[in-house]
Amino acid sequence: MNFIKFNVTGSGDFPTDMLRYDRCFPRTSEDAANMKIGEFDRKTRRSVGLLTAWYRGGYHEPTIERWRSFGWEVTEVEKL
Repeated sequence: MNFIKFNVTGSGDFPTDMLRYDRCFPRTSEDAANMKIGEFDRKTRRSVGLLTAWYRGGYHEPTIERWRSFGWEVTEVEKL
């Protein structure tokens, strides 16, 4: 199976619905923990590494503008 690896960086609430929307999931348990504010205050910027799986018909690219609308920036997009 092929994947696209990418990071999102932002602060405040993590837009968890984007996981479903972009068909992606956290790369590591540390990335999953960074999705929660918990130990972070709302202004602390943090990075979350994500993977999106290959689907029939090709890769599912991250929707950069939609992430941006939630205040999160997509960086380091790489096809694996």
